[in-house]
Amino acid sequence: MIIRLRELILPLNHSEKQLKEAAARRLAIAKSEIRSLRLVRKSIDARKKRICFSYIVDLEVDDKLSFPEKIARVIEPEEQAGAVHLTPGTEGLAQSPIIVGAGPAGLFCALYLARHGYRPVLLEQGQDIDRRVKSVERFWKKAELNPRSNVQFGEGGAGSFSDGKLTTRIDDKRISYVLRSFVEFGADEEILYMKKPHVGTDAIRQVVKNMRQEILGLGGECYFDACLTDIKVNHSLLESIIINHETEVPCSLLVLAVGNSARDVYRLLYRRGVSLIPKAFAVGVRVEHPQSLIDRIQFGKYAGHPRLGAAEYNLSHHEKESRPCYSFCMCPGGYVIGASSAAGQLVTNGMSYRARNSGVANSALVVGVNPADWDNQTLGGLEFQEKLERQAFIMGGGNYHAPAQYLKDFLLQLPSYSLEDSLATYH
Repeated sequence: MIIRLRELILPLNHSEKQLKEAAARRLAIAKSEIRSLRLVRKSIDARKKRICFSYIVDLEVDDKLSFPEKIARVIEPEEQAGAVHLTPGTEGLAQSPIIVGAGPAGLFCALYLARHGYRPVLLEQGQDIDRRVKSVERFWKKAELNPRSNVQFGEGGAGSFSDGKLTTRIDDKRISYVLRSFVEFGADEEILYMKKPHVGTDAIRQVVKNMRQEILGLGGECYFDACLTDIKVNHSLLESIIINHETEVPCSLLVLAVGNSARDVYRLLYRRGVSLIPKAFAVGVRVEHPQSLIDRIQFGKYAGHPRLGAAEYNLSHHEKESRPCYSFCMCPGGYVIGASSAAGQLVTNGMSYRARNSGVANSALVVGVNPADWDNQTLGGLEFQEKLERQAFIMGGGNYHAPAQYLKDFLLQLPSYSLEDSLATYH
């Protein structure tokens, strides 16, 4: 049988052998009675002066053994597999299901449907990852923006030019399916057990390509430079979609996985009478600091230890009658990048490569905004974003350079006259 042990605490320099020994001591059995050990979760415990690793492990032991539930819990086979079951429909589909958007949601939707024989059609307004990388690098170097294929749009979605983090605040059995799939397509196996899994911008690109190849191999179809420009509805039923203003495609099942920057799609849906509900989101700035500073704050004298890597942090503050303020998408050893998707508008994002070795940490520091800030207008949130991005574009000089200043000047509400020799990584 498989049992799960939690909170196995081991010193920073422990060996793999010591992990199995610690598990045997907790269970009061011989080490030889543990047939196999699998890491479920590994995290850094830096709350005390001595930094340790904390583990959750699954152990295979003899079925005849028994343990109090407060010490170990039996894991059923379905939980071990992290199975996700698809319930087939009862009516045949006249056409293949169409998925719009090849970001993480669209790719996994297409992959899962393809694995169950549905032969999905995946449409993406941006370019495949190889051409897209060239377009983005040209934008960073020459300020030549492709509004259809950029840091936001294209194969892999915004995650292809981000930190490659795989974190969520929800507890869902499908998470293990996602992580295993990433490993299957080339990601490092450590994402299966690290508390804060990280793939890296450079590594995620090959993963995305491998996912596409399996979708195609299972009979699915992928089309790039294919922008959804209209939908046709007859008696409240979807009849067809229009691609690039000219090609009409019959469609009875449409999945919109377009991401939060696809403002043209939301406006299209609004014009066609689709019910939309505005929601709260967050806006703010990117803050950069020396990675060594964050390492010292988090790890103290252990900063720089090869088993710890670049330190992360998470901040939040909320008072009654005030907006929530918190850090978001913290990128250890990363870069701040231009992430515009519309001409004359500027937005930034954080990005880290697999090695996280830029020497600079950054995170978004954001505050919450809600529909009341735009008079509860259905599309008011889009206009709110666009206004801020147009103002940022002008403040940066009208050339996609980001407006920036020293943090101490920002807090004192003073201008910064030069960033020469600063640690700013923006490109």
